[in-house]
Amino acid sequence: MRLSLRSFSVVAACALPLLCGGCGGAGNLPVAKVTGQVTCEGEPVTSGSIAFTPVASGNGELPGKPALGKVNSDGTFQLTTYQPNDGAIVGKHRVSITFPGQELGGLPGEQYGDDSPPQRLPQGLPPCAAAPRVIEVEVEAGGDNSFTIELSDD
Repeated sequence: MRLSLRSFSVVAACALPLLCGGCGGAGNLPVAKVTGQVTCEGEPVTSGSIAFTPVASGNGELPGKPALGKVNSDGTFQLTTYQPNDGAIVGKHRVSITFPGQELGGLPGEQYGDDSPPQRLPQGLPPCAAAPRVIEVEVEAGGDNSFTIELSDD
């Protein structure tokens, strides 16, 4: 059986979308641009990383991919989920800040639940790094998603 160039072109045109179903933006959840500033006791945090992790709804669905960003020297940030600076998935998020020199799992000893005495923070960490707390925000479609993330040491 011989396929003409025209038949091959038709078959290829039909098969290409099926083959690339997982490529690019297929299946991406809607995002909205997110910017803001991180402060500690009213002063800008000068470095670190910020993550907005979607909170699961009660229906058991996967909430989506976290949005990540770098905290700049003036405390400002922009988030990225799929493309640079595209924002975060629309919905409720838990916010986490990681400072340079800080472990992702929390402060030493905290992750193991032991009763060891608190360890000193690595030098250069703001006092706010010693008092982690839960921060949740709502990212709205088409809304003003500019957040001030205020950390405190109490």
